[in-house]
Amino acid sequence: MFEGLQKMYLEEYQEIVPMLRIGNLGLVKYKKPDKKKRGITNEMQVIIKDFVDEINKERAGSKYKPVTGKQIAVKLLTVFKTKQELYEFFSECKDYKNRNGSFSKRFWGGFKEKIKYE
Repeated sequence: MFEGLQKMYLEEYQEIVPMLRIGNLGLVKYKKPDKKKRGITNEMQVIIKDFVDEINKERAGSKYKPVTGKQIAVKLLTVFKTKQELYEFFSECKDYKNRNGSFSKRFWGGFKEKIKYE
């Protein structure tokens, strides 16, 4: 009884096996696409990049590590909501740098003022 079933299943199996082995025909295996880093795509990212560049210029010779765009974006976008506010704050920081010599001091101090009075 079992021999008859085994023979029946073996015949069906031999019909199915060639279909299952299609991947062994020497076809090119699927290759995952490389992740491409996206560049700057909008005006808000340009402003944030300007902040990052200015802050990292001052950190170059100090004990502090360079900041990333994500760190600055999170910090900025929690306080400033529009591009106009970001441009104004960037201008204030640049002006403070020209007068007193430190962009970062105005940048990090600017958050304390905003949070304190709101």
